[in-house]
Amino acid sequence: ILGIAFQCDNNTMYVEMVQQLPEDIQKEIMNKIQDLTSHVVLPSFVDPESLEKDDLDGKFRSLLQSVNGLVLERNELHEKFIRTAQERDEYLAVQIASTVHNVACTQGRR
Repeated sequence: ILGIAFQCDNNTMYVEMVQQLPEDIQKEIMNKIQDLTSHVVLPSFVDPESLEKDDLDGKFRSLLQSVNGLVLERNELHEKFIRTAQERDEYLAVQIASTVHNVACTQGRR
């Protein structure tokens, strides 16, 4: 999620949010990002013409498996995001209702 946040089009917003956090938390986030990026192995360019058909088929299958895994992970994260957003909205609705109730009670006592 950190990688996505800092690589998306709105990354400035996330950077600004992190900069508002306490310094120790900022350092921890930066360590996590460095840890994540240090384990990323970028695929190297392979000329398909240089591969035998069996090698190419194997690499293609491997690529499809990787893509399928990423799609599944994306879908799971999307569902988690939706659930979290719903929980947040429910929490805010309760907070607003409580505030409205408290204001109404306070004004009724006047």
